[in-house]
Amino acid sequence: MQDINELYCLRAMALAMLYHFNIASGLVMASVEQLSDECGLSTVSDAGNKSITRASRLLTDFLEPMGFVDCEKVWDRIMESYIPKLITLTPLFFLLFDVSSEKLEKAQHQQMGWINKGLMEKGEESITLGEARRRAKEQHIKRAFEYRKSRHAMNKKRKLARRMAKLDEQTAKQALLQKIIHRYSLVELNEMGPKGLRNQVNMEYHHLRKIASTPPPDIPVH
Repeated sequence: MQDINELYCLRAMALAMLYHFNIASGLVMASVEQLSDECGLSTVSDAGNKSITRASRLLTDFLEPMGFVDCEKVWDRIMESYIPKLITLTPLFFLLFDVSSEKLEKAQHQQMGWINKGLMEKGEESITLGEARRRAKEQHIKRAFEYRKSRHAMNKKRKLARRMAKLDEQTAKQALLQKIIHRYSLVELNEMGPKGLRNQVNMEYHHLRKIASTPPPDIPVH
């Protein structure tokens, strides 16, 4: 980790993990993909494929072997792949910031006290540290899945925008017209009428042109 760029990446990742850290559970409530995006470590190829390799390697090749974090993957049946890692910050990580295990444990118990106070005020039973971790884990998995799904949808739109940008306007609009016809029912198309259909095509065409000319935010294109 002697390279200045690597040190910058490490600092950015450490601060991002602290920002998303859940004291009660010990989990970082953000996926590797989200952390990578926020730290500016993600890259996008000319074909529109995103890579989070730099962030992933920083975790698996340095932070985890050094004992600063523990990582876990969860299989997602819907996506048929492993969702981004569950990251737990270890006591050694906090020693980097001069926070001892005792201080961390005290803060954890204090946080659990606030959580249980809030639950009792709502008429619910108090929970243990293990239950707090289980709930945080479920919440994290749900958030990570939603984050990936929204990113996946946007990436598909960008790829379509790039394809449309390579076509002349008439051909592109004809292709969009066919997509719109397949998207709506006959009843909806009749209600839209020729003018409404034309307006929809024009609106989507100009929207895709704008997307094609705008690189993804905070993600460099190589």
